[in-house]
Amino acid sequence: MLLLKFCKHYIAKKYDYHGNIYAPSEKKYIFKELILQVSSYGELNEAISELVEKKFYSIGNYKPIVQFCIYAVSLGFPYSSKGFDEEIFADFIWIYSCSKKLSTRSYYIGIVSTFIIDFNQKMHKDSRIVDMHRFKQQYDVYHSMNERLTDNEIRKLLIAVHGLKNEKLNIFITILLKTGIRVSEMLHIKKKDVFVRGGLYLFNIQGKGNMYRMVSVKKSDFMSFYANHIKHLELDDFIFQTRTNKQITRIYVYSEIKKFLRKIGILKAQNGPHLLRHTFASKMYEKYRDIILLQEYIGHANVESTKRYIHLHESELKKTTLIYDEIMQETFSIVVALSIHICSLLQKQISQLIF
Repeated sequence: MLLLKFCKHYIAKKYDYHGNIYAPSEKKYIFKELILQVSSYGELNEAISELVEKKFYSIGNYKPIVQFCIYAVSLGFPYSSKGFDEEIFADFIWIYSCSKKLSTRSYYIGIVSTFIIDFNQKMHKDSRIVDMHRFKQQYDVYHSMNERLTDNEIRKLLIAVHGLKNEKLNIFITILLKTGIRVSEMLHIKKKDVFVRGGLYLFNIQGKGNMYRMVSVKKSDFMSFYANHIKHLELDDFIFQTRTNKQITRIYVYSEIKKFLRKIGILKAQNGPHLLRHTFASKMYEKYRDIILLQEYIGHANVESTKRYIHLHESELKKTTLIYDEIMQETFSIVVALSIHICSLLQKQISQLIF
């Protein structure tokens, strides 16, 4: 209720100062009473819609703030004990404005970042500034070719990973690129969270707010690693361990992936694991235009039970394993064509030498 109370008072105050400054006092009173008496976000949305119908048109501009609060509550974000962080802001902007035009996305960034700054300062004395321009750039990570992998770079990475002798680094990149999960989520996977269904390996991921979701990779991508590194473990053991059976750290994963990307000639502004997450999100949305599937996969679904989730989305899970197939099929077609051409040239040369 803390966030709802802050939200409705914030909207009432902001609108009264900016959009309602010249309205007659009796209309201001009607507006404030309607907003401040609500007891849920649903009622708040209805109150805003009602005010728009009464020709308080610009009050509708504050709906993204209500959306953000609903989103934060659905995640179980501990806003009563700490201020909103950068990641929840960037993820909200991506999910709720990715299909909107640029000017609308910019507006979402501006109005929600201002709300977050005010909430953090007044409720938690947190003076960190959420720079709307900087976060516009971070949001554009999902669209900018300079901040995610291009098809050619994906092709280069998949070929390079296939030839890696470091099996753990191979699987780190494979899982992050093909599921879009966070490094922290990957490193907390235990043996009991991994199981096979059909042609897929499924991973039960514990995300933010202790929410669980299911992600998947093709059986062929994970079968060898499971046999070599996981099969002998206890059910409660983390699947990614050092040689001394300790949990692998995030710093190690970040360092190894950054070094590998540089080694194969991929140089980006954010050259690390999060680049792979952004790439997955972009390619998933481009391929299926399914924002619900994407929302669940990047860690924002409110899943009631793992069993229900798998049953509901088993067909959807398979979709996520196919997003890079076209790129690789094209690559292999080119390789086959070149091989045939080279063989043809060699045969001609051999024929000339014989005769």
